[in-house]
Amino acid sequence: MAVSQREAEGFALAAAVAGDRGAARARAGLADSVRDDLTRLATEVQALPSAQRQQMLAALTRMAQPLQLHPPEDANPRALALLAAHTQPELGRAWLQRGGLPRPGFEAEPALLRLLHALAADPECTWRA
Repeated sequence: MAVSQREAEGFALAAAVAGDRGAARARAGLADSVRDDLTRLATEVQALPSAQRQQMLAALTRMAQPLQLHPPEDANPRALALLAAHTQPELGRAWLQRGGLPRPGFEAEPALLRLLHALAADPECTWRA
């Protein structure tokens, strides 16, 4: 993939906000090297039934916002490292120091990130390792 999942998610959100369903208008202005990768998610979101499309856009919006989370000391360091890019920079750096960088080229599945976001938003979650 020539673009990251996060970039594709942001592009899908931007297309939705602009009313460019499936990023059809934006597609023409993109370089060949990124056109398919950047618009794939926007096209997939557009193809969903209305209720599912709204749920997906809501989930992508939540994921695009920095998390306000202060986990317990025994929080799972690898889970926090995956969320590091989705929180405030100073907190994300601290999480990466605890959990380490993922292996080169690793990109977490969107479903895993959505699950971790949901857990992060739950004040009852203890993040036990």
